[in-house]
Amino acid sequence: MALVATASSPARAASADAPAEIAAALFAASATLAAVQKTDDARLRDQHAQIVALGARVRAGQAKVAELIAAQQSFVAELAAKDRAYAAAIDAFRGAVIHVTATPEGAEALARYNAGDAKGAFAILDQLNQAEEAAALTSAHVQMAVGWRDEAAMELDAHAKGQLGLAPVTALLEKVVGLDPSQAWDWIHLDRLYLEAGRLADADRAAQTAVRVAGADPAATDRDRAAAEMDLSDVKAREGDLKGETAALSASADLLKRIGLANPTSGDAERNYAVALDRAGEALAAQGDLPTAKARYQSGLELQRQLVSDNPDAADLERDLFVGLVGYGAVLAAQGDLAGARTAYQEALDINGRLAAAAPQDASLQGDAESALGRIGHIDLLQGDAAAAGAAFERALAIARRLAAADPASSALQHDLIVALGQAGEARSALGGPAAAAKELDEAVSLERGLAAASPGDVGLQSDLAALLERQGQAQSASGDLGGARKADEEAETIERRLAAASPTDAQAQANLATAAGLLAEVEAAQGDAKGARAGYEEAQRVLKRLAAADPSNARLARNLAVADDALVYILLAQGDVAAARIDAEDALVIDRRLAALDAGNVRAASDLVSALQTAGDVRTRQGEAGGALTAHQEALTVARGAAAVSPAGQRLVAMALWKLAGVAGSGVRWSDVVAQLSAMREKGLLSDADAPRLAEAERLASKAASKSDSISH
Repeated sequence: MALVATASSPARAASADAPAEIAAALFAASATLAAVQKTDDARLRDQHAQIVALGARVRAGQAKVAELIAAQQSFVAELAAKDRAYAAAIDAFRGAVIHVTATPEGAEALARYNAGDAKGAFAILDQLNQAEEAAALTSAHVQMAVGWRDEAAMELDAHAKGQLGLAPVTALLEKVVGLDPSQAWDWIHLDRLYLEAGRLADADRAAQTAVRVAGADPAATDRDRAAAEMDLSDVKAREGDLKGETAALSASADLLKRIGLANPTSGDAERNYAVALDRAGEALAAQGDLPTAKARYQSGLELQRQLVSDNPDAADLERDLFVGLVGYGAVLAAQGDLAGARTAYQEALDINGRLAAAAPQDASLQGDAESALGRIGHIDLLQGDAAAAGAAFERALAIARRLAAADPASSALQHDLIVALGQAGEARSALGGPAAAAKELDEAVSLERGLAAASPGDVGLQSDLAALLERQGQAQSASGDLGGARKADEEAETIERRLAAASPTDAQAQANLATAAGLLAEVEAAQGDAKGARAGYEEAQRVLKRLAAADPSNARLARNLAVADDALVYILLAQGDVAAARIDAEDALVIDRRLAALDAGNVRAASDLVSALQTAGDVRTRQGEAGGALTAHQEALTVARGAAAVSPAGQRLVAMALWKLAGVAGSGVRWSDVVAQLSAMREKGLLSDADAPRLAEAERLASKAASKSDSISH
């Protein structure tokens, strides 16, 4: 049945009168008009005309609306009684207009129609029907999402235990948020899965949505909002957006602090605040503020230790303590406190061992073990114990391979495997020279290229690729492939320069550029490109001086600056600029003395100091200061013997110091002394394959010196 626009409705008030509009619509319906035209009853036709006239008087204010409604209703009823077909049609139409007027908007639409504004009426009805349809669909989708969400919770648990891959649980959560996008934790779980897969753009979108949904939902708690902000900070960190990361962390910490103040006796509030302190420490460390980062971690660890003591069976609290110890150890390592860092890492590994024993199938705990072992191995390497480092790294690599093979779609696990390969290669390099790490580095570079290509916006992956290329270049250089080394170092330097330009205030990005420039300069020097090498070393030196001045407690920056100074010395000497070489040599010596004093048991720091003393001795020799040169070389031997008393790795330093002194007139050290030291190292299994040729050369020089002595005596 069609509606026919008519002027028979009463004058419209500020809001539509539903009974009046219904009566007017039925009276003016096309079915009513057709029935009137068809009827032979002259009285009904006259009555219809009278009612139309009555409508005109109502609009003019000369009659009452109630009278018109009654007349219209009576007429329709009488007509229906006489015409069964009309009765059926008008009953159906009556049901439709009654439904339309069930809402004020619908009554307004019918009033517009009755007043002759069919277009306006249908526009309102379209909106009403679309809204009703959307509401019905939304309600249905929300109900459907409940079951899928329950299944997703189980799949998330299975994924965390390593029993389910990344792809299926991600697809399921995408289905859930597609049906019902109103739950912040659905978006939080999804952004974490995206981040694990390396889908940064999707992770950013999901994390931003989580923050927005949690903020708009009156049922959401401050804990929900803090979790969303913390996830957003993770994404921003991966994107290299330091400003965005800091803002999100700040918002999260404020929310967690508010929770703690409102619930001073709440264990959950204390736990969340401790986690926030850890994260704040992490962000501060990334920005180079190590003292404040250390203080934040210490405060967090104090809370976490108390919580574990109060709840000895709470695995989640022990896991929090594990994370806090790892972060704290990283800050200590950056400050040069290697012994303190190793203690923190070992405590973290011990905690992980207890947790893993209780849940041997939990893949996340295996990943934690891999991380802790890698960090311990790194400290062992810095302290000169390459064998212990190798053992830790090999354990970590075995775990990483197993986890990556179980879930090949996880870019996070692939990244962990890359890190483990690099660490294992680092230990093999320390034991057998850089070339010994070539196989692991080649595999790591190949995997990293794949991840970086899949996520070109991931700053972390780009930086990781550059770091691996640098190490690949070192391995190629050690094996004599200077061309390959230069190609790798140039690619790494290009990446780091682009990242540093994009983040001029990011201290780590600038430090990475300095490292890349220095390594490229090293290869250029080996190829005889003194001009290029000097330019590279000087750029590294400028950047590192600025960073070290801004962060004087950062031992890593200080050491890298000393390395750049030391390397530049020999370029300057080769170019005849002895005065400038002297300045850089003495600067490096000051730095290395300070770093060695910070940790007397650090073999690497001792090695750096031995190298700096020998460089200073060489420069003094060039300037004709034989006495000053001898003093420097003798001090180097003293430092080396001190390191050897602490660690077997120090025996090599002794050999190198003796080697240097054997060539200095008046030192009292003979080549036979060098032979004795290297031979003793060989007997103890401390002579590496890379150093074996030195023993043969020392024996040749000792034999030559003995022959010369015999010749003189005769």
